[in-house]
Amino acid sequence: MSGRRDIALRQGKGVGKRDGNYGETEPAYVPDAVEKLTVENQLHRVIEAFQGLSPKQKEALQLVYFHGLSIKQVADRMRESVENVRHFYYRGLKRLRADLAGVRRLDEREMGK
Repeated sequence: MSGRRDIALRQGKGVGKRDGNYGETEPAYVPDAVEKLTVENQLHRVIEAFQGLSPKQKEALQLVYFHGLSIKQVADRMRESVENVRHFYYRGLKRLRADLAGVRRLDEREMGK
């Protein structure tokens, strides 16, 4: 092989019409229908679990996770003490973990693990 052709093949590049590669790239990963349903099912369960939290737990978790605020900043915004916000935050996390622990076990059973 010529030097350029050898390097191009090692790098996964097409070298022209002679090798049948016309600049085509490998398709991106596309999940199958079962994976899509599993992900949608998990998302639905997470949303349901989140909706089951108290309004203050939801607000504390949203401000920390989605807005990147610290517990102190959340306390200032919610006009609550740092201790109360920490309570809302950790109790909300604990409840989500408890509610979603069954989701992982169910999904593993559905996937045959």
